[in-house]
Amino acid sequence: ALNPKRMEILDFQAGLQSFAGYQDDIDPEKYRPYLGRYQGPRGVITVSLEGGGLKLTLADQRAFGLREPDDGGEWLFQLSPDVGVTFERDRSGGVAALTIVNRVRLPKKEGPADIPDRVPENLRPYLGRYSLPMQKEELTVSYQGGRLAVHVPGLGVRRLEGPDAQGVWVADQGDDRFSFVTDEAGRVRTMILIESIRSSRID
Repeated sequence: ALNPKRMEILDFQAGLQSFAGYQDDIDPEKYRPYLGRYQGPRGVITVSLEGGGLKLTLADQRAFGLREPDDGGEWLFQLSPDVGVTFERDRSGGVAALTIVNRVRLPKKEGPADIPDRVPENLRPYLGRYSLPMQKEELTVSYQGGRLAVHVPGLGVRRLEGPDAQGVWVADQGDDRFSFVTDEAGRVRTMILIESIRSSRID
């Protein structure tokens, strides 16, 4: 129920980085290949070295510290493990682009009261409505044409292919991907909308 009129960060600790700064020695050459400006659909993104690691500054001047890359090469945001950055290299090995990966968690509201017999048993747990956070809208997962289909407000219906080995479903339109979180009983509790925004390096 937090509803402050004003907030100020006095200190934080997230992994090895803190608001007060990074205390250990760093090797700038390790981060140099990633530094620079990247042109994205929403303006220029700047990657710099600050506080002992990479910092991502968006076009609106919001800045985010990045953790060290995980085993998959993704640099997660210090303050949110649901958002991260991957870097793309060209044929010569130089960094040519970055992609911001945002995972939006949508809690499941309920499933349909009656599921047609034609729906395969393994797909039934996914059907239902999912709430969009901070919005008075919802996504609906149904069964169409032998596949799962997601009804996205304002964007229509996207049929899904999958899942892959990581449990990710790919939409037949656009770049969005989806995954689902289940509880110990196998009930689907959350859908994760995985948004990817690519930005090409400009210097």
